[in-house]
Amino acid sequence: MFESISFIHPGTEWGERIWDFLLVHYFPHEPILRSSGAFKSDSWLLNWGKCLFYSIFVDKCLRERNSIIAIDDESQDILGVKLGYIATIADHGSEAPHFLLEWVDYVSCLLPNSLFKALMCEKLVGILLRYDPFLAMEDLDCHKIYMGETLCVAEMARGQGLGSELVQRSLEHSREQRCEFYLVSATGLYSQRIYHSLEFQVMKIVRYDEFKDRSGLTVIDDAQEHTHAQTMFKAIL
Repeated sequence: MFESISFIHPGTEWGERIWDFLLVHYFPHEPILRSSGAFKSDSWLLNWGKCLFYSIFVDKCLRERNSIIAIDDESQDILGVKLGYIATIADHGSEAPHFLLEWVDYVSCLLPNSLFKALMCEKLVGILLRYDPFLAMEDLDCHKIYMGETLCVAEMARGQGLGSELVQRSLEHSREQRCEFYLVSATGLYSQRIYHSLEFQVMKIVRYDEFKDRSGLTVIDDAQEHTHAQTMFKAIL
């Protein structure tokens, strides 16, 4: 079925291409980021905030080649990505969150609204969904976990099972790396269907109208057909 597609574990040398792929196929459609407005094609934040968002969404997933991407053999275009990284209990405290995530509540008046919303949503994902490697290791009583980050398939390649194939190959990689659990934050309806079909269990569900800032205002207002986010997990060993 995927005879003309190669699957590879990319390193940081793939960073720019993966970022460009996400700008087209992921950021405009993912409900949380779409609501922020930070990734609209005419947004000046695409350049100003690139280093920040790149470090959050891409860089950490490429450092140890624990992600997987699908490449068209003929055109060499990226057709799909499943980003992720491995965390162990020994890593706790070794890599602090970006300072803006820690202080976003207190510097909101200094930030453009779209940047504030993007950072606030990212912070709330960790808090409300407990999508954090060390919280997850505490909840699941384990010491090594695979954090399954972004899942995205190019629009022209959707509906052919490529998303499921990427997740399955990622699961196999996490098993080879002796991870005990595989954790995902599934924010869209379609990715949730993939994980459910692969027998992931639901740990936490949060409706998008529950994502509020410190003043009680809803920060996700363009979720469209997506109604909630889920933290899901699957035992590996």
